[in-house]
Amino acid sequence: MQQKTSIFANPFLLLTLTALFWAGNAIARKIAAGHVSPFLLTWLRWLFACIVLFIFAQKFIRRGFETIKKHWKFLFIAGAIGFAVFNNLMYLALNHTSAINVAIEQAAMPLIVFILNYLLFRTKVTSFQVIGFIVTLIGVSVTVTKGNLFGLENQSLNAGDLIMIGAIMVYGTYSVALKNKRNCPATPPRDF
Repeated sequence: MQQKTSIFANPFLLLTLTALFWAGNAIARKIAAGHVSPFLLTWLRWLFACIVLFIFAQKFIRRGFETIKKHWKFLFIAGAIGFAVFNNLMYLALNHTSAINVAIEQAAMPLIVFILNYLLFRTKVTSFQVIGFIVTLIGVSVTVTKGNLFGLENQSLNAGDLIMIGAIMVYGTYSVALKNKRNCPATPPRDF
């Protein structure tokens, strides 16, 4: 008998939804720029997300509550850096730059993770990863320069772009730090 799999087990669907949600987040924040504080927007966004997650994950939270309680400091710091600081910086950046710039700059995040993993942990890289790194770098560069790679030196960065680069560095550092979470086994169960 063939096992029935969930539609949410499809990695292509999940990656597509992730890209759509991230883009939607940047566009919604750009619309709210000047009307809603970046900090209030971050707080409201995560309040809503926590309520929705609690509805669906409360049995797993109850089951792992002792582990969560034991490692609450790590979880709090990881959440604060990886989500609160990153989102506040991104929303602040959107007060000074376009949603398109933020989305393009955000595409560099895997590059930061790739570089930090190599520099900090000497993580071995495969030829496919190097090819992916180069293709991503070229893609971001072509988009930023509007197809004129030789005009890169003429591109100017505004305050929003610089803030967004800082946000990407924060999230990249958070992502790499998760690799060293052996002191905190508080991860969701596999059947989640």
